[in-house]
Amino acid sequence: MSELDAIVLDLDGGEALGDLLRSMERQTLPFGRIILWDNGSRVPLAQRVPATSLPVEVHRSETNLGFAGGVNGAMRFSKAPLVAWINNDVRLEPRWLETMIEAMRDEALAAVQSIIAREDGRIDGAGITIAGGTFRQRGHSLPIGAPLTDRLWGVSATAALYRRAALESVSRGDEFLDERFFAYYEDVELAARLAAAGWSAQVVEQPLAFHRGSMSESQIDSARLRTRNRYLVRRLHPEVGSFGALLKEDAREILRLAAKGRIGRIARIKLAVFEGMFRRLK
Repeated sequence: MSELDAIVLDLDGGEALGDLLRSMERQTLPFGRIILWDNGSRVPLAQRVPATSLPVEVHRSETNLGFAGGVNGAMRFSKAPLVAWINNDVRLEPRWLETMIEAMRDEALAAVQSIIAREDGRIDGAGITIAGGTFRQRGHSLPIGAPLTDRLWGVSATAALYRRAALESVSRGDEFLDERFFAYYEDVELAARLAAAGWSAQVVEQPLAFHRGSMSESQIDSARLRTRNRYLVRRLHPEVGSFGALLKEDAREILRLAAKGRIGRIARIKLAVFEGMFRRLK
């Protein structure tokens, strides 16, 4: 479909990318262009891209730009009115694209996703909720089919279809995702801008995508970025979330790790982020 592009980032992604591309080949409606963005892999993606019948093109950055910078780079090669952002560690059910396009017939929608499931039969995420003052994947870890009671606020960029007009209405030039985030919660910050501009989001409550989990960031880098970026969202968008609720949630996580004897480096990373954040706020 010429009116739809898909963007997939890869950083030494291994066999997962092949699984994703095979699931994209099996869609009941075909993708238009598939833009593969090599985000600084040690072995260039062009040398190892899996064989596929899809209309794939590969673009490369020599350095890792993070998810935000990689998506922004890839978006420069996309002009379609609808664009899917899909993690390289996702597998799509055959009706994913057809179902997403049908949902996007509602012109008020900026973005749509399905329930994203884990291989263990539980929900990885069913959109973003800000209930209780924190930013969470709605339904995370609940069994598939469990009622989703938290109010939907935005979608996760793990596997979502976006309307270009909505993205352009809140972009800063050709920066659709805020590159200060590098990775994690950049889709939450985008959801805040879209909501403030009056756009809506939708989740199709069917498990049409399956997520393995991040395969590109180290555990330490992930803890630092996840911790810092939660508070960055709140600082940029005072109307969204609560510093107090975020702090309580992180404190509970540190206590949980301590109870399991795993206080170690992850908790020290969180505490270092807190210290730096409060130093800047003084």
